[in-house]
Amino acid sequence: MRGSFILLTPKGKPQLGYTEAQNSSRLVTDPEDVRILAAQYGSIRAQALTMPESLAMIKRMLGEL
Repeated sequence: MRGSFILLTPKGKPQLGYTEAQNSSRLVTDPEDVRILAAQYGSIRAQALTMPESLAMIKRMLGEL
């Protein structure tokens, strides 16, 4: 990933993506490109900590300062 992205699912319409990087942004409408963004989101989400885990990690990091 070179920047942030957003997946949009308009009611009754195909899913879209919107990407932002330094000096550029792009609306993604190609179904294959949107599928890739959705897969990347799924991968990121699967690796994310839960809210309690995130809070515990932040508290541990603050204790190390």
